[in-house]
Amino acid sequence: MLRIIFTLFFMTVTQWSTAKTPDSNHHYITSKIAMYTQAFERCKKTTESRSFPNDAIIEKLKDLPQRDVERFLMSKSILVLHECEKPEITELAYAIVII
Repeated sequence: MLRIIFTLFFMTVTQWSTAKTPDSNHHYITSKIAMYTQAFERCKKTTESRSFPNDAIIEKLKDLPQRDVERFLMSKSILVLHECEKPEITELAYAIVII
């Protein structure tokens, strides 16, 4: 969801830039959006390439209801992804507030 918002914002900024010459604020925001997009992709690849948990953890998870395990794994995955991209999203938010 957040990625979609920033993509739409980036597209809007790009449309404005074609109508007039870009200024330093435009370049600053665009660079922060690019940094966030790169971080998002980097973090996504990192989470996809993680190794599987060891067998003891898998055995403990088998004892729990499947729905609880799915919720836990999805929540953990999202939290790890957000923690990875946190510096870039913070810088982007700060840049938007400043400008």
